[in-house]
Amino acid sequence: MPIRPIARSRIAAAGQATTEQKIAVLLARAASTRAGINGREAMPDGGNLVIEAQKTPSNVEVIVADEGTGIAEEVLEKIFDPFFTTKEMGTGLGLSMARDVMTRLDGKIRAENRSPQGAAIILNFPIAE
Repeated sequence: MPIRPIARSRIAAAGQATTEQKIAVLLARAASTRAGINGREAMPDGGNLVIEAQKTPSNVEVIVADEGTGIAEEVLEKIFDPFFTTKEMGTGLGLSMARDVMTRLDGKIRAENRSPQGAAIILNFPIAE
């Protein structure tokens, strides 16, 4: 199942975005896509991949959650390290690059296990003042 963006930025869609805003949207899309691909791969027998967004006065939080087996605790603390992978054909660069993207956007990314099953990647984007 392909992962498709469900909405576009109003600013970018209206063609009024600055080059910096357009780059930020593309980088954010890349980071969230990587999280979605990992979530889908964590559910070889199927399951739901849920993408939620919520806004607070200071940020927008995007949550990409799956119903897979979760992330082992010893792995959880390493998944954003460059070249760390648990996949046979993995490079270990996907989530490391996503973290770098979020840092460039002054945002944050973290991973957590969900109860009763699954894991989530949470991307936190600050709202420009």
